[in-house]
Amino acid sequence: MGEPIVLQALAVLLAGLMLVALARRRGGRERPENPGRDKQRDKRVEALDTVAAWPPEATRVLTLKERKAQLVLQQALPEYTVLAQVPLARFIRVPTRNSYHEWMRRVGQICADLVVCDTVSQVIAVVEVRRPHGKDGERTVRRHERMDRVLQQAGIRVIVWNEDALPNVSLVRDQVVNTSQALRTGDGGGRVRTRPAAVMPGVLVTEVAGSAAPAVRPTVVTLQDVLEDLDREAADGATLAEPAQSTWFDDLSSASMPLDAPTR
Repeated sequence: MGEPIVLQALAVLLAGLMLVALARRRGGRERPENPGRDKQRDKRVEALDTVAAWPPEATRVLTLKERKAQLVLQQALPEYTVLAQVPLARFIRVPTRNSYHEWMRRVGQICADLVVCDTVSQVIAVVEVRRPHGKDGERTVRRHERMDRVLQQAGIRVIVWNEDALPNVSLVRDQVVNTSQALRTGDGGGRVRTRPAAVMPGVLVTEVAGSAAPAVRPTVVTLQDVLEDLDREAADGATLAEPAQSTWFDDLSSASMPLDAPTR
């Protein structure tokens, strides 16, 4: 008679210990909500001076490889306008029956690298300059996929270029203008180089010799010349004014973001 009672007591005790251990584990993983503390933190952040807390420093708008891609586009499509780093919210409109703030948080604030527009600012295509496949982190890949889905759903073509293998001028025109041409995002030309931004390809430049010999030699600056100087600038270490890579923001901790509907 005594033995079954002892066994039952031990079973109840073990069950109680397991429940206590489980509760402690959950308590360690889930921090209890504290609205008061969150409000205090928000007030402290709001009280910070915008300039003193975040000292601003001017940088370029485009990275070296993005500038190369823009030059190739401008050379291939002189009759079109090429805009850089345009937020999707600037040229994508969505219904407001759901939270617009949430849409902005998910995708609206993401910038397209290069946007090709016609003479009335209608978007013809978006050109993304990205690293080779497998070089980006999981967050970056998800951000790219999310952006591509939104643009394609809006009827805007997305052309992805490998930043290390930009296409040549003739292929660029084929990709952007010829709508019947399949988008060959994997193709690319040889490595190219650049010249300072003040000089554009196709511009006549007059080279004047020394005062003893005032001979004038007109030359044409080619795209190859312009790209060559950009490479030389990068080799000399002129990177202080380079913008932060867009992937830098993917490494920051942020709130959970439901990107897609759950698959069934």
